[in-house]
Amino acid sequence: DLGKWISSLKLGPVPLYGHPETLDWIKKKAPKNLLPHPVAPYAKEKIGDISVAFLPVSHGVKPLATCGFLFEHKLFYASDMEAMEERGLALIKGVKTAVIDGTFWDKQILRGHMSAAQSLELGERMNPQKLFLTQSGHTFPPFDIAARLFCKIVESENCAFSAQLAYDGLKIEI
Repeated sequence: DLGKWISSLKLGPVPLYGHPETLDWIKKKAPKNLLPHPVAPYAKEKIGDISVAFLPVSHGVKPLATCGFLFEHKLFYASDMEAMEERGLALIKGVKTAVIDGTFWDKQILRGHMSAAQSLELGERMNPQKLFLTQSGHTFPPFDIAARLFCKIVESENCAFSAQLAYDGLKIEI
């Protein structure tokens, strides 16, 4: 349970940034040690020393609004998404590193998530230096096989950026 895990870390209350409507829904179910912090789409907040922009992405689940996070134009992170507005794409164009949803191997089988091919198509529009697909799920082959196959796909597509599958414990240098 999330509340017990946060308590075990002895961090105290943890801020949770998100769209106001989504946070209203989460408050009904969330542990008390999460501190909801509403942010409007395209808002920027300073969190510690880092500037974070909250960019709306489509997750396909109504009425919950989902955000991608742009950290000082160095890292864009959006794990639950199937699409993004042109305005948001313009803001992340050329970002150093993008980590985006890549839940399905062959084709999209559930709204709110993308296949590896759809993620690469979105990557072409983002034009990051590096692209990582996260949330690879049960439709993927075993990781070592999927990683090799994905590299071949990226090479055959002549992507202008490097791309690979993310994995638990991955560290990304920004």
